[in-house]
Amino acid sequence: MLIITESFLRVLEKCLKNYPQSKQEIEDYIRKGFAADVDNGDPCTGYGGAAVRKLRIPLKKYRLGKGHGLRLLYLVEQTEKGQSVLPFFMYKKGFFSKEVHAMADAKKALKEPLQELREAEKPLEQSSRFIR
Repeated sequence: MLIITESFLRVLEKCLKNYPQSKQEIEDYIRKGFAADVDNGDPCTGYGGAAVRKLRIPLKKYRLGKGHGLRLLYLVEQTEKGQSVLPFFMYKKGFFSKEVHAMADAKKALKEPLQELREAEKPLEQSSRFIR
């Protein structure tokens, strides 16, 4: 189950501000392609044993391949109902001077959606707006 939080939508909107032609492409990728095979991303360490993965996303309309496109970090959790997938951070390759800076911001960014889920009575996977 794909869980989209308001905090992730804000991160996504900020990240795609410079790539308006790719908004629909990224939304479709997250809702359909990515959610179908969450094991595609590379495992990330440093999250206290949590199953965090990083996925490279091309921006085809801007002629940016996976190597120069976006990075999506997401948490995968096994539950009795199956897998839950929580995307929580996205950034453009090269935005941070070093990868360690990106991971530090990602760790901070993970706190907000987890807090949202604790406060919500039910997951926000059926958010009416995906990208404004």
